[in-house]
Amino acid sequence: MADNKKVVLWVALGCGGLLFLSLATCVGVGYYAKRKITYEIGKDNPGLAEAINKGGITGAIKGSAGQLVAAGASMYGSMVLLTALPKEEQKAHMAVLERLVKVGPQLTTEDIEAIGKAMEHVQKPHEAEKSQPTADKVRAFFAEITPIAEKYEPK
Repeated sequence: MADNKKVVLWVALGCGGLLFLSLATCVGVGYYAKRKITYEIGKDNPGLAEAINKGGITGAIKGSAGQLVAAGASMYGSMVLLTALPKEEQKAHMAVLERLVKVGPQLTTEDIEAIGKAMEHVQKPHEAEKSQPTADKVRAFFAEITPIAEKYEPK
């Protein structure tokens, strides 16, 4: 009977050891994969890599959302809005759009919503009238997004 207990104990220890090694291997591979992916992303997009490091998958989703909104606002702003401004004003506003793209991964949900509202304010009137936005509407748009772009340090 005592021998049976020893055999059961050794089998349990062996199975437990294998289970522990399996779990440790999974954790190690997962950690290595996350670091490798973050490193590769960080080459081209350090802000998104930082968002992944801080918040994991959730951080990646938030960082990507901010970057997409910033890129969309920048494209719309540079292709449509800047043309409504005099040449001497365009360079400064283009710098705001470029900065917004650089800080995109750092944007919060509130920032993303504020940029969306700024886009609505400038788009609705000229879409309804099938016209270009006025210089005053464009200046108001930049007045709304400039504090957001300047809130963060580009990475």
